[in-house]
Amino acid sequence: MSETNAQSTVQPEMEASAITESNGHLEAHVDLNTNILKHLFIVGGEKGGVGKTWFTYILIELLLQLDRDPTILDLDKTTPNVAKAYLKDIYQQWSSSNVRAEQLFETIEGSEGRQLDALVRLKKLLSEQIVLSNNPDDTKSRDRLSEVVELSDNTIISLPSQSQSGLCYWLDETDLALMATTIQIVLFWVSDGSYESLSLLENFMYKYPELQYCLVVNKGIGSSSEWENYRLGLVNPDLNEMIAKKELKAVVIDKVVLSEELSIRLQRENLTFSEILTAPDINQRVAYRLKTWLERSFATVKNTGYF
Repeated sequence: MSETNAQSTVQPEMEASAITESNGHLEAHVDLNTNILKHLFIVGGEKGGVGKTWFTYILIELLLQLDRDPTILDLDKTTPNVAKAYLKDIYQQWSSSNVRAEQLFETIEGSEGRQLDALVRLKKLLSEQIVLSNNPDDTKSRDRLSEVVELSDNTIISLPSQSQSGLCYWLDETDLALMATTIQIVLFWVSDGSYESLSLLENFMYKYPELQYCLVVNKGIGSSSEWENYRLGLVNPDLNEMIAKKELKAVVIDKVVLSEELSIRLQRENLTFSEILTAPDINQRVAYRLKTWLERSFATVKNTGYF
């Protein structure tokens, strides 16, 4: 897909001082750490139904377009839609595997495991789904997650809703200051604009300053309609100040109008965006609409400077 100019329009209710615009587009301001060798992208949010899955699809397709094949971790045990679409073979293995995660981890942590090639180790680590539970004693899953991040150049973590506690347990056990010297850690927070959602994001920013943050206003497929009447500055003025200080990025994923039939097909058949675009029976007008929306979304996300 060809790269287009960013077309992310920040909501007019935001204070003018909270953003920098160029030709109506959000400008990226990033202090690049030249020591950064790897990238960890975490997609999270306070609740379901706000478009986390579709935004994760966008990140995956963007990295594939950039020839940066990502390691994808779908941590949603109940509805692992990302895995069903982009990790079809691995998802089937999860469904049929009788190997407990504890046994798997103990096997690869042995002396022989340390001699394994990184790709082989990754395959073993991913053969059982990693789930961050809210149980503080579940250290094995968190250890497996850490090892995947260490072995991968580009990792995308798709979090389920209401998973803040599990994520915090992992972050609290990690030397983030050290990790951030070689791994760029970005939390994309997909929000419906509710007070609870934005307050959680603000809490993350204060508690974990080593991370980089991006608020995702997802008006695209699979997102909430609450953003239509939402005014960021009125509900949480602190976030405007953070945007002004370049401590927080904000991107808007535009709407794409798809037929109900195509939307249902995407979910029922667990298709990736690439698969639906190349499907022989797809209407070409619909395919073009989806393709141009993806290109706009890619440009918007790339404009954060994190890619």
